[in-house]
Amino acid sequence: MRRSWLLLLMMSLLGLTACIPNEPPRSCDSVTHTALRSLIQETYPVDQARQRVAATFGLREAEISIQPLSEGTPPAVIKTLPLVRGGVLRWTSDGTQYELLLEGSQPVVARATYQSAAPTGDRLMQCLGKPEKYWAYYYPTPSMTRRLTQLNLFFPTSGTACWIQKYGSGDTPARFGPTDTVAACDLAPTGRADDVIPQLLKHLAAPSTTDWIQGQLKEWPGNWEAIAVETRPLP
Repeated sequence: MRRSWLLLLMMSLLGLTACIPNEPPRSCDSVTHTALRSLIQETYPVDQARQRVAATFGLREAEISIQPLSEGTPPAVIKTLPLVRGGVLRWTSDGTQYELLLEGSQPVVARATYQSAAPTGDRLMQCLGKPEKYWAYYYPTPSMTRRLTQLNLFFPTSGTACWIQKYGSGDTPARFGPTDTVAACDLAPTGRADDVIPQLLKHLAAPSTTDWIQGQLKEWPGNWEAIAVETRPLP
């Protein structure tokens, strides 16, 4: 369950256009997800989580859905299970769709997916600074004439990973630049910076690729033109 509700490295946003022209740029509090960060830095029982989200985002509790965690349980049965093990909360606010995963009383990872007014890569770095690591991959599907290239930017100090998606064709991956818009950001509780990337990958990538991807991470090259895109098949 935990690995299916958020897939950092798969094509969950195919066809999404995250940016609406002429929207004012988001504030840095919005880009860094200050409100969401406050929720994942605390510990609270899952049955109180909806109330905490509502108070933090100014929503009604009815606007926040929650799905109990269950490994391999059919969706129709999941709704009847208790929330003791944890759950996934989902809500929308300010043009952003949010998901928050709790295991027991511990928030472990969250996602913010932009539905409008997505920040550009340049705006992201204005607010978060330069990424420490990155990984870019050219997916072999859905077709040779329309293939997805995804750039993952890791900011371990702030416990954040953001990603940008573009299409290439044939054997030529898309190129990335500072005006490209961010599709989504994933957040993990901050602690030791060395633990943040493994924590994000543990929950957001398939088990068979987690170690391999971590070994492929590269230092940020200092400019967008120098980004290297991996084209070899995933293991």
